[in-house]
Amino acid sequence: MYKITTGTTFQDHIQAENLEKEYLPSEMIASAPTTWAWGQKNAEGLFLLRQKDSQKLLGHLSAFPVRKEISKALISGEMNDTELHSSAVLPYGSNTPSDFYFSVICVHKAHRFTGA
Repeated sequence: MYKITTGTTFQDHIQAENLEKEYLPSEMIASAPTTWAWGQKNAEGLFLLRQKDSQKLLGHLSAFPVRKEISKALISGEMNDTELHSSAVLPYGSNTPSDFYFSVICVHKAHRFTGA
């Protein structure tokens, strides 16, 4: 059985970073302190998939609004997640013109294609 949560701790961000390290080159991974800072700007931006009983992190999704000029730089490849400063992350419902940015979708390989 699985559950999805938000409202993360710094330890959650460390676990998410470690999970990404199994799949992505390190130069493409935003550090736990960086993603924690994003979360301080938008607490609902990181969704965690956990096993209900063990609380083991099985995957995560990071998605949040960013300023339009930042979105353009990310899409064009001028910058990547490691360069995304928390000042570019907007809270949901902000009146600032924004785009929605999916930073990462990561699922542990043992739980892919399992309905998790």
